[in-house]
Amino acid sequence: RSVGQVFPFSLRSQVSPVNPLRLSAGVPSIQVIRLSNLTLKLGTYDHLPDVMDMMEEFKESTVYAETDYDPSKVSETFINAIEDRERFCFVVVTDDHNVARGVLLGTIQEQLFNRERTAFEIVWWVSPEHRNLRASVKLFEAFEYWAKKLNCKYIQTGAAQNTESTTAVEKFYDKKKYKKVESNFIKAIA
Repeated sequence: RSVGQVFPFSLRSQVSPVNPLRLSAGVPSIQVIRLSNLTLKLGTYDHLPDVMDMMEEFKESTVYAETDYDPSKVSETFINAIEDRERFCFVVVTDDHNVARGVLLGTIQEQLFNRERTAFEIVWWVSPEHRNLRASVKLFEAFEYWAKKLNCKYIQTGAAQNTESTTAVEKFYDKKKYKKVESNFIKAIA
């Protein structure tokens, strides 16, 4: 894939990969954390090509495989996350070559029934060949930390069905005291 087709600008880093990630006054810092063979850090423009590859892999491994894929929409979402750190959480785990091997993207919204701030997990994915419990857990813990620091009262998350790790993810949520509140369904109508 040509990076220029998906990203109509030159890719650039926004933060140093070796220093604490300091952002605007209201946004919490997330430290760079070394995890044996992977490193947890904020996602940057440099990570977008790798994240785009992971999003295609994620989509194809779930019921979303039956839906269309618009790379420009996906990249737009992650660009918004980079540019609006107060509304989006975008963290990655990278290998020794700074190639993103896992990603978690979340956002903050008010609940439907009240004005309580709620952090919503949009996608949480680690490439199968780089999965280990610690990297996945650290991605999620960074998301929880971000949500707490931005005064969210709740976190809402999910587990994509029809993936080999669905059961493990549901057990993880149960262990962390998350309550199952609903199941989602999808049907093509056009």
